[in-house]
Amino acid sequence: MAIYSAVTGRSIDDLCKAYEGKGYGDFKSDLAEAVMTAVIPIQQKINEFKLFSKSTNFQIASGDIDSDKNYEMNEKRTNLAMRYQKLLAGVKGISIPKEVSYSHKHVWHLYTILVESEKTGISRDDFMEQLKTIFRRVKLIMCGTILS
Repeated sequence: MAIYSAVTGRSIDDLCKAYEGKGYGDFKSDLAEAVMTAVIPIQQKINEFKLFSKSTNFQIASGDIDSDKNYEMNEKRTNLAMRYQKLLAGVKGISIPKEVSYSHKHVWHLYTILVESEKTGISRDDFMEQLKTIFRRVKLIMCGTILS
């Protein structure tokens, strides 16, 4: 009843009176319709406000995400991607993402590389395992743990 009241603006007392003597099926069907009627316009607005990042203008406008924080996160990802570009450029058997000019700013949500096994002499899976080992060691060092 609380959900039905919230999406329709009708009081719980009014809803109780309206469904007095009716079955649960009637209520459930009407509730589903009322919720869909309320949710569909919201979803349409969210879709209209999508950005080229993981957040939407709607989220920023509603206060779910701070636009300054969103900008900072995007800048950090971009800076990190540029470091990867410099570090991996020219490494035999590693193909890095090409920078392309877009009408929007790339936020580097993903940084995907291609490991060419025949050129590197290492399989993709072995490469990933080595990276995991390196990152575990770095994480332990950053946490103050001394490795033997």
